Amino acid sequence: VLGATVAEEASRLGFTVDPDAPEDEAVAALERAADEARAEAAGTMFFGGPVDLGAPLALLTLRGVEVRDLVTLIEGRSADLDDVALHARLLGPYARGGT
Repeated sequence: VLGATVAEEASRLGFTVDPDAPEDEAVAALERAADEARAEAAGTMFFGGPVDLGAPLALLTLRGVEVRDLVTLIEGRSADLDDVALHARLLGPYARGGT
């Protein structure tokens, strides 16, 4: 609305987005970065500290990541994506080639 690019807004929010990427790709990259940050924070809260009121929210967030990864896996296999391309789209523990 104010004329800022997606990369500028991403930077303001603490994320890095390729400033030369087309707007739709930049928005997708920003959404993915935000999802990764949310999943990491939820994992830290759920697995890293004593149980408090944030734990149920963290659990829901982690379950949401699992559901998104399952949908991505099903869609990726249907589209015949190779393992490297598929891992690049995952958010959970398999996102970076983990087991």
